[in-house]
Amino acid sequence: MHYPVPHSNKTNKVDRKHYYPNVFRLGNVAVSRHAQARMDEQKISQAEFEDVLFQPDKDDIPEYESKNKVWREKNKLRIVIEKVPTPFSGACLVTTVFRVTRRSFQKKRRMNSHEEHNHFSK
Repeated sequence: MHYPVPHSNKTNKVDRKHYYPNVFRLGNVAVSRHAQARMDEQKISQAEFEDVLFQPDKDDIPEYESKNKVWREKNKLRIVIEKVPTPFSGACLVTTVFRVTRRSFQKKRRMNSHEEHNHFSK
């Protein structure tokens, strides 16, 4: 297990693991610098992140705007993963990580109703 070690500079950043081989249903997964910065900003621990990555509450949730992106969620924490990033280097890419708020749930609900509307209009 990887334990975060504080940087020597004066920021509150911690060293983060940026690559995970053989993640279930995804394969190799890289974590973007943006996602790591979001984890630092929102005080999301490495253990919380890995818990969502390795043991999400539900199956991966496809993003309705892109068939190439999925979400993993657990304990009000969402990871957005690009399955085939450009340029592709042999690994999925975690593009962002954030705590799910009421607003995020509303957006998800709107997206689901949008999908249902499109389904019935065909």
